[in-house]
Amino acid sequence: LHELFGRVTSVTAHVQTHVPQRWDERGKPYEATADDAAYGIFQLAGGAVAQINSSWTVRVNRDELVEFQVDGTHGSAVAGLRNCRAQHRSSTP
Repeated sequence: LHELFGRVTSVTAHVQTHVPQRWDERGKPYEATADDAAYGIFQLAGGAVAQINSSWTVRVNRDELVEFQVDGTHGSAVAGLRNCRAQHRSSTP
């Protein structure tokens, strides 16, 4: 974040277990012993707010395995491992 958008001035974080029971390779259920999701909110020196969400329990059925989105006063951009799309503010309805 620092190199792309500016110095981080504060961080708020939260972890949670959304799926308390999981299944092993043989289909046997077991109780989770680790959190499966983490959320972070970062305040940046210029006033921007960045948010990062990560989860081990996300079902990957989407165009990208990981995706980054940036929204600003001049438009938005979404980048993944395969594609990058940008939309200028003049093209925003």
